[in-house]
Amino acid sequence: MEASTQSIAADSISDLCLRDEILGAGGWSVVYKGDFCGHEVAVKTFNSQVRRDVEERVQRHRFLKEVKALKALGQREIQLSQPDMTDAQKFIVNLLAYSNSGGVPGPAPNGHFYTILELGHSRLDQWLRRPRSDQTARRTDSHQMWHFDFCDIARSVFAALHCLHVRGLVHLDVKPQNIMRFGHQWKLIDLESCMSLADGSVSIADITPLYASPELAQAVLCRADPTATGLVPPHPTMDIWAAGVVLLDVLAEGCCFDEMKASLDLAALFEEEAVLNEGWFRWLSSSEPLDLHSLFAATPGACKLDHQLELFLDPILTKEPGLRASALQLRDHQFLNVHRQGRHQVEKVFRGCRDKEDFMLSFDMLVDVLVYIGVAEKDADTILDAMCHQMGNHPFTFASFLNFLYLA
Repeated sequence: MEASTQSIAADSISDLCLRDEILGAGGWSVVYKGDFCGHEVAVKTFNSQVRRDVEERVQRHRFLKEVKALKALGQREIQLSQPDMTDAQKFIVNLLAYSNSGGVPGPAPNGHFYTILELGHSRLDQWLRRPRSDQTARRTDSHQMWHFDFCDIARSVFAALHCLHVRGLVHLDVKPQNIMRFGHQWKLIDLESCMSLADGSVSIADITPLYASPELAQAVLCRADPTATGLVPPHPTMDIWAAGVVLLDVLAEGCCFDEMKASLDLAALFEEEAVLNEGWFRWLSSSEPLDLHSLFAATPGACKLDHQLELFLDPILTKEPGLRASALQLRDHQFLNVHRQGRHQVEKVFRGCRDKEDFMLSFDMLVDVLVYIGVAEKDADTILDAMCHQMGNHPFTFASFLNFLYLA
């Protein structure tokens, strides 16, 4: 169902109820769980430090930038005129409402800026840290379980970036914390840093070092050079590099560049750093290509780098921005043309740990499997409650569980 964007007028702000539960927090904003017009939502607002220390005009500019970008993604006339844009609401978090002043986006009567967004279930960084019941199988079969997960995430991220790029927008903060699962669907979130190609230069202060592109790293270093401007315009290739690093994280089930950055920064401590993280940025901006084979070999738990995977990653993680593939090319890449196969996929989760189909399964084990294949946890509980009602409140066999899911 398509999201319907509305402004939160002064007489309806009372319909917004913030809960104490914090879903996420960053340097600028905090996201609460809330209730609005009878629905659970995510409510994003500036944190107390920003409200206290940052001028209202700066807060307003950042708020307006995100609202404008999210509204642009939902413009029906754009969707109807360009078929490639119809995926915007599927792959990017939906804006449901926003605070306004005098009918235009602005602060609520209490002076706070709010964006009301659809409620997600888990961020990619959280998903990467969760225990995996199929861990053994994943390590021994580099073309089965991990390939499904990798392709799901990669297709979604590049589809989201394509939706932005064809509108002349660049996200500029692609990282696991800004990719979230909504049911079975991965979506890109947090468009606060998003810029139009016509907006001028990227704010170096807002970049995340581990996911910065080589050209952004060069711009950071140039800031320390009084003879250089250090200005760099936003470009879609910056998002492509960042997405590539995210995919390395998926393959490593963690932060792939973390140890490399730490070692480079440690070495730089013995030199006088002109800028923070200078060691990392110098390597990143150098002409030395990224050696994927060495990186995978040095990363504990990383999947095997085979030829097909290498061919897919090479045009993403090249340090030469002009050689990087587009989001559209990557979204439609043959390597990602893999689809989950319902019952077959569930079977693989169990067979990673158990070989016998008559093995008795607990309620919690079944919840874990349903969540793994993309069912929201509360929906998994509902499904299993129905199963208990139909089949009796007892442990279930592997076969009976699959029959209920796919034959009922």
